[in-house]
Amino acid sequence: MRLEVPSLLITDDDRDFRETLRSVFEPRFRTLLASDGQQALDILHEQEVHLLLLDMHDENLIRQAQLAEAFSVLSKPITRQQITSSVNAAMRRIYNWEAE
Repeated sequence: MRLEVPSLLITDDDRDFRETLRSVFEPRFRTLLASDGQQALDILHEQEVHLLLLDMHDENLIRQAQLAEAFSVLSKPITRQQITSSVNAAMRRIYNWEAE
């Protein structure tokens, strides 16, 4: 599948972290930002999203994500290399997409 510019939804209650991630992934991705789960759901209902990054604090939620076969669960603090590697691997596996 050839994606012109895939969309990436970044959901985190920390505005500075969201903006930092936006700067890391633009312009390779069309980034969408949400400050909480409800805002993320609203975006998902309105727009096509190829990849979703969620900030999850509760251990039970993390276990649920793993059981739901989330591509990856990473712990903060996280490095730029860790997050970009995980995003690129997910895009490569799901969409056969290569980062430029």
